[in-house]
Amino acid sequence: MALNPRISLEQWRSLLAVVDAGGYAQAAAVLHKSQSAVTYAVQKMESLLGVKIFEVIGRKARLTATGQVLYRRAKALLEEAGTLESAAGSLAAGWEPEIKLAVEIVFPTWLLLEALSRFARERPDTASSSTRRCSAARRNHFSSGEWTSPSARPCRPASRAIA
Repeated sequence: MALNPRISLEQWRSLLAVVDAGGYAQAAAVLHKSQSAVTYAVQKMESLLGVKIFEVIGRKARLTATGQVLYRRAKALLEEAGTLESAAGSLAAGWEPEIKLAVEIVFPTWLLLEALSRFARERPDTASSSTRRCSAARRNHFSSGEWTSPSARPCRPASRAIA
């Protein structure tokens, strides 16, 4: 894994813009850059990577097979960069990076899972986990990771992590 990538996010953004907008001139307009700056960014990528990203047919640039792979990966890379920035924003706004719930064992499992699933959809950057616990009334002592009840039926905590 390269910790010092040679290609910047801005260059990857230029590649996506050329494909999504349908050409260098259109990409330049979308990115608010000159056409020569967008062309240079893509050519620099080709040079640094040692691959041909586009083939020019007439006046139209089409992705090569290698370019198609790079396009898909660049799209995922930029989406992940956006997700990372969103996570930083959530943390800066005071959201905790992780929540842990201790849930009474008699609480309906389906409801807990539904709530954790909804929370995970709404706050995907916050890890959540729950631990099922026996009520104080059922617990008479704790030994070797098991609680035992007067009826000698063990009550074991079960953890389920949702990330």
